[in-house]
Amino acid sequence: MVNSKENSRYKDLLVWQRSLCFADQVLDLVDTIETSRKHYRLFEQLEAAATSVPMNIAEGKGIT
Repeated sequence: MVNSKENSRYKDLLVWQRSLCFADQVLDLVDTIETSRKHYRLFEQLEAAATSVPMNIAEGKGIT
């Protein structure tokens, strides 16, 4: 079993830290955009894609 200190190593990765900042920026930007209802799904997909990057990096380091 891997201890919690080893589990947090993905947080030390610069790529994970930057992807988290990117996801925050995308979420903030999407919140400021006024659009018609027909574009709602597009913004939902942008949010999902941006937030999946840091999650996939963490998963790749063995964190689920």
